[in-house]
Amino acid sequence: MNHQSKGFIPGFKDFQHVTVSVSNVDRALAFYRDLLGFPVLGRLYYPNQVGLVIDFLDIGNNGILEIFSFKVPTKPTEWIPDDLQLGMRHIAFKVQNVDATAARLKAAGVEFTLEPTDATGGVRIAFFKDPDGTLLEIIQGDLKYHIPGQAPLPTPPAGGAPAGSELCYDHVTLTVSDLDKALAFYQGILGFPVLGQLNMNDDRGFVITYLQFGNSVLELFSFARPTIYHTWNPDETVLGLKHIGMLVDDVFAVADRLKSAGVRIIYPPNHALGAVDTCFFADPDGNALELINGTCTYDE
Repeated sequence: MNHQSKGFIPGFKDFQHVTVSVSNVDRALAFYRDLLGFPVLGRLYYPNQVGLVIDFLDIGNNGILEIFSFKVPTKPTEWIPDDLQLGMRHIAFKVQNVDATAARLKAAGVEFTLEPTDATGGVRIAFFKDPDGTLLEIIQGDLKYHIPGQAPLPTPPAGGAPAGSELCYDHVTLTVSDLDKALAFYQGILGFPVLGQLNMNDDRGFVITYLQFGNSVLELFSFARPTIYHTWNPDETVLGLKHIGMLVDDVFAVADRLKSAGVRIIYPPNHALGAVDTCFFADPDGNALELINGTCTYDE
C-alpha cells in the first residue's frame, strides 16, 4: 500500500452506479425492485441494434443500479464461481440483520451460495444470486482490518438505504491480477485512499484490499496464485456485471487527465442520451469504468 494517494481526481464527486445485464427485465424488476425494495428512478431507451433499455434503481448510499435489457436474445454469462477469475465478482449491500434478510429472501425462493456466516474481519455475511446468476452479498457489521490504511472510513450520507428497502449499497468487488498495479491505478492515479486490508490466510495467498470510493468502498481481491481469464466482455448482451460508474464535474477534462497518465480509453468522451456526458476507460486488467457528469434525464 505504498502508492501515495494524491487525492481524488479533480472534479470527482462520488461512486454513481454499477451495471448489470439481464435476460428478462420484468423478472429482474420483480427481484431488485419488488423483493429487494430498490425504487425505480426512471427508464432510458437507446435506439441501437440490440434495442437497449436501461432501468435506473436507487440502491442507497447515493448509488444507482443500472439494469440493461434488450430486444435481442442475451448471451450466457462468462462469470464462474472462482474468485481467481479476473473482473467484477459481486455487489454488496449492508443490512441490519443478515439472518433475517436471508430468511426472507430464501422464503421467496432466492438461491443462496453461502448461508449466513461469521467472516474474517468481524462481520456476518451471506451470498445469493439474482435470477440470471449475478452474485450479490449482504453484510452485517463494520470491518476490523488486519492492516489499517490511512484513510478515514466513509461517512454514510443521510438516508442510507432507500425508503422501503432493508438493503443499502456498500461496495463492488474486483479480482485483480497484480495488486501493486491495481493500487498504482486506483490509489495513485484515481486517488482512492486505502482503508485497510484483510489477510485471508489461505493457500492461495488471498488478500482483500479496501479503497474509499466516495461514500462507498471498492474491494479488490488479489492472490499469490495466477488469476484466470477475465469476465468482462464488451458485448452488452452478455449477462452479468458490466461496468462501474463514477460521478465527476467535467468528463472531458478528467478523460484528458487519464489519457495523459497512460490510461486506456475504451469509448472517448461524448454527449450521450439522457443529457449527460460520458466516457469509458479501463483499469490495468481491462475492467470497464465510466465517467459521467450527472443524473440522466429519463425517457419515463
